[in-house]
Amino acid sequence: MASPTAASCTLDAAAAARNLICRDTTAAAHLKLASIFVIFLTSAVGIAGPVLLAQLFRGKPLYDKAVLVIKCFAAGVILSTSLVHVLPEAYASLADCAVSSRHPWKDFPFAGLVTLIGCLLALFVDITATEHNRCTIKPLVAALSFHQIFEGMGLGGCIAQAGFRLRTVAYMCVMFAVTTPMGILLGMIIFWLTGYDDTNPNALIMEGLLGSLSSGILVYMGLVDLIALDFFHNKLMSSTPRLKKTSFVALVLGSASMSILALWA
Repeated sequence: MASPTAASCTLDAAAAARNLICRDTTAAAHLKLASIFVIFLTSAVGIAGPVLLAQLFRGKPLYDKAVLVIKCFAAGVILSTSLVHVLPEAYASLADCAVSSRHPWKDFPFAGLVTLIGCLLALFVDITATEHNRCTIKPLVAALSFHQIFEGMGLGGCIAQAGFRLRTVAYMCVMFAVTTPMGILLGMIIFWLTGYDDTNPNALIMEGLLGSLSSGILVYMGLVDLIALDFFHNKLMSSTPRLKKTSFVALVLGSASMSILALWA
């Protein structure tokens, strides 16, 4: 009788064969090029929206409450992105038969360890930053764009509340908007230059480790820089029970909306 591991590897091999048949690298390249512009636009809209609204509505009765609710929704999106999208992909890469049959990958849960390292790394950056505003920012185009626009709202809300100078605000907005598109472009260049094979064990290991690291950073950002800060260290939240309930609902809706996208992404 075949072992469960052997059976699983047989199923994985069959799935990989089907994916290979369906793969169209030319069409994928066109989609990636389109995604650069789509994600740039959604990132720019997401981060610039709260900043522009701050200039128009700062001081109005509902402004601070609206920003807080938007940040809580964004925190839910970020947390769900980490735990429902990024981390399962990282586990899947490191659990692939080509990797899990090797030492030391089959002997230790590296995805969980590297996720923990990501959390601690984000904490280290947070506590050693010389100037810090306790708001830190970073699978199909639709899911990533959805994530980017609300992550941008979360960061934009922090920037709007911090009261930075115009030059600093503009610099932060531009950098947030271009980082992910630049990463996509860099990945495409590496793919073309090296003939990158995403079924290669070394490639799977790198994807798993980097995904786990990203997941840990996102978990820290969502829980510490946004959720904990807004729910436990915000005077407006603590003095308004109804706002706290509304913000919690926004957090749940943000988590649920990004989680639902896992059905397609």
